[in-house]
Amino acid sequence: MNEFFITCMGSEDIQAVAEMEAQVFSDAWSKAAFEEELISPLSTLYVAKHGAELAGYLVLRCVYDEGEIINVAVSPRFRRCGCGKLLMQSALEQAKKEGLSVLMLEVRRSNLAAIHLYESFGFITVGERKRYYENPTEDALLMTRFLQVGDEKIRRY
Repeated sequence: MNEFFITCMGSEDIQAVAEMEAQVFSDAWSKAAFEEELISPLSTLYVAKHGAELAGYLVLRCVYDEGEIINVAVSPRFRRCGCGKLLMQSALEQAKKEGLSVLMLEVRRSNLAAIHLYESFGFITVGERKRYYENPTEDALLMTRFLQVGDEKIRRY
């Protein structure tokens, strides 16, 4: 089941992405929110597919030399099969291609599987936002990955 391919999200993917979003998150983005991101020059959106079936998606937003993974999800059916890892690799490749110095994200404190995945990609916890999430109310951990060019860090805070 781990034969996934990653491609840029297209308008034909929006409906399935919005449906998965509603299935996976209690505070889901709307279809319109994905449509707006899709046309934003600051965003790159990826989908992971298993055959014709949507397995996951990721939204990366880049501003100047900073990037943020603002939305990522994997269908419950495809978790722990390498889909999330492929999406994260795609985001990191894009971040490096754009010359970003840092990549950030936030995650529910209780989402240990996602935290472990992010840590495996070199993200570290740099802060938290108390009571950030709703349904249920929960803190968000702020995680950051400082990107490198060769062996040298571009920026260290």
